[in-house]
Amino acid sequence: MRRITLAVLLASLLVPSAASAGDDGEWIDLATLKQASVHSDAELPPSPAPVTTQAPAPEATAKAPAAPAEDPPPLELPHRFHWQGELRELGRVGYVYLGDYYAVEERDFGKAETCYEYALRPWPECGPIQTRLELLSLFTGDWLRAAESMQVGFDQGAPPRVTQDYGIDASTPLTSSKEADVPAVPAILFRNALVQARQVEATPDQEAPRGFLVGRLLAFLGETEAAIEALGPVALDEDETAAPWNFQAASQRAAMYLEAWQPELAYVNLLQAEALAGEHPVLMDRIAALERDMALVAAPGEGDTATVVVSILGRQGQGRWILSPPDLDFDGRVDVAAVAGQTLGEEQVLSPQLLYRGHDYWLMAAPLGSDVQAWEAGATVTLVGARSRG
Repeated sequence: MRRITLAVLLASLLVPSAASAGDDGEWIDLATLKQASVHSDAELPPSPAPVTTQAPAPEATAKAPAAPAEDPPPLELPHRFHWQGELRELGRVGYVYLGDYYAVEERDFGKAETCYEYALRPWPECGPIQTRLELLSLFTGDWLRAAESMQVGFDQGAPPRVTQDYGIDASTPLTSSKEADVPAVPAILFRNALVQARQVEATPDQEAPRGFLVGRLLAFLGETEAAIEALGPVALDEDETAAPWNFQAASQRAAMYLEAWQPELAYVNLLQAEALAGEHPVLMDRIAALERDMALVAAPGEGDTATVVVSILGRQGQGRWILSPPDLDFDGRVDVAAVAGQTLGEEQVLSPQLLYRGHDYWLMAAPLGSDVQAWEAGATVTLVGARSRG
């Protein structure tokens, strides 16, 4: 199905009409939807999983109230449009899309805020709309509100990358008043917020929240290296006025380093978070779990011997390979029996070691001088150890 941007559709179709006189406000004519210009994927924001503020699961929204007929939208906003030969009313969900249009195309943040707040009224806990308003606060004079909305707990990992496109098509539920139809926040709103956050004139005591905000926005956009770099000065700021941003920044850097296959740097940042925040129970559990995953276990396990074949996912630096995690639990030492079809005997001096055994990936290292020419992404690795009895 063709995808049409809001800029193409609404910029040309949000037109006042004689039929909108009186109490009807403006109306939107969507009759030319299928004739609107089509934009290629290259012109749309890149699609790197949706943000954490997705619409709730269907079972959580089954009882969501519809927009009451006695509660009309603000009269200064368009709310009627022609569609398939009928005069229709924008639903609450339609106002979310309309707010996106005002925020991005018109840069009319007052109208965007009005649209979002009208849509939010029946669903005060709707995450995607709340996030829109929080990002909008960067443009309406309260950027600290946006920074505070990005705060995290020690149990939260790096945010999933934003993938929602900015635009609508013929199936867009503009007439819907169901919370389950509220769209995820489009990436362009995060990009615009990032540009604005970088331009904020922050006082010295506001540099920590501003840096934290920039880092988190970069993380949502999937720019991991830049996010880690932006959060670095915040995580290293040991001044009391930098809390809670500093230890949250260290915690987030640890989460992103772990996803980037660098458990050692994740561990360093967790220790920095501990130095800043103290022995918080959740933080200490994370540190202990990472220590277990990174331990070079020497003693063999007591269970039955088991063999499993995994794959090399990629290479990181010199002598480090990332493995897919095995589908069974091992107890005690686990040895690498073969790589890329090459059997490694116990007497072999240059046998690789497993440096990290996590839930998402394992990390294998081989000393310099090992024959690793056939070790590449997709090659098989045979692991041997004692099956866990747990």
